[in-house]
Amino acid sequence: LGEGTRETPRRMPDAKDDVLPEYINPLGHQVYVELKKGQEWPPLKIDLRLKNEETVTDIKRKVVQKVGVPAEKLQLFWKRKELNDLWKDITVYQLKLYSGVKITGYDLTETPDYWPPVQLTPKGLIIKEPADPEYLDRHPDAKDDPEVLTLVPGPEKHTHMPVKQDPKALTVARELVVREPPDDFAEIRAALK
Repeated sequence: LGEGTRETPRRMPDAKDDVLPEYINPLGHQVYVELKKGQEWPPLKIDLRLKNEETVTDIKRKVVQKVGVPAEKLQLFWKRKELNDLWKDITVYQLKLYSGVKITGYDLTETPDYWPPVQLTPKGLIIKEPADPEYLDRHPDAKDDPEVLTLVPGPEKHTHMPVKQDPKALTVARELVVREPPDDFAEIRAALK
């Protein structure tokens, strides 16, 4: 570019533009929803097309349209967290939902059989995360953490089975506690100083 000229900034194409860059799908992201109902197996699997500006409320509306479950009987989880009313105005872009990801959901018209188990917190339900025995050996305090699903040795070598969830975990809310991970390299850092 010569002096006195300005380069025009690149912009995202409008819907009326004839040509879209190859990396933008005009239909939006293809996101999968796995909807579990009571003891039924396999869960219902659907796909949705979502645009970045759509909110959690829009996602729930689309699931309701495809499946026919009443909105108040629909429960969705993303990244282990329940997408409840606290999330209603959060967009697909803010959630970092993109093509190929899966949202887990429950049809509450029947009593849900939560698996993996969930824990009630002040901000809603959180899916418990399995912890392998080596993790529990390194972090013994995690055995008492209700958000951690502990595993016990299974009948065969190198297999583990989950411990059955305590039903009180669904009825008792507890305060969220953020813990700093232990510094596994403290001894090495001390030796280097």
